[in-house]
Amino acid sequence: MKKWRLVAVVLLLFCFSGSAQNISVGGVFPTIDHSGDLSKRWSYNSYIFAAIKPYQSDEGDARPLYFYGEFGVSYLLANNLWLTGSYVYERQNPFEDIARNEHRLFQQLTYKLPLNRFNIKQRLRFDERFIENTSTGKFEFSHRLRYLLGATYDLSDKYYLMSYTEF
Repeated sequence: MKKWRLVAVVLLLFCFSGSAQNISVGGVFPTIDHSGDLSKRWSYNSYIFAAIKPYQSDEGDARPLYFYGEFGVSYLLANNLWLTGSYVYERQNPFEDIARNEHRLFQQLTYKLPLNRFNIKQRLRFDERFIENTSTGKFEFSHRLRYLLGATYDLSDKYYLMSYTEF
């Protein structure tokens, strides 16, 4: 019974957080997401994403073009608990004069809790960011701590529903 209460609370949080953003972005979002095992405890991942908005609109600060590449290695610390180190390259507006690059390193702990057809995921990530200052051409250092809470519900072997929020 306690498991269903936890799932209900998580889903309720997602319902309220889902209405927080009022900007919708249309376009083409090609993505390559690949991961695999190197051994029983080691795995790797690569995630490459682009956002292409092929038309002019007044959708606020949505980026017309964006590239994101992430490459990481994970180590299984304990059952359902992973430690990951990763490198990210991000480029915004790559074909314009205002193009900006960012190099990012991050370390994260991820815990997944299986509950019947649900999976609850928690992730704590620490980013070290090197963001290009387009005025000076130098990379300024900043950092951030991020927490992600997510839920996945398996509909079948091939299909699932997923929701998450990040603080």
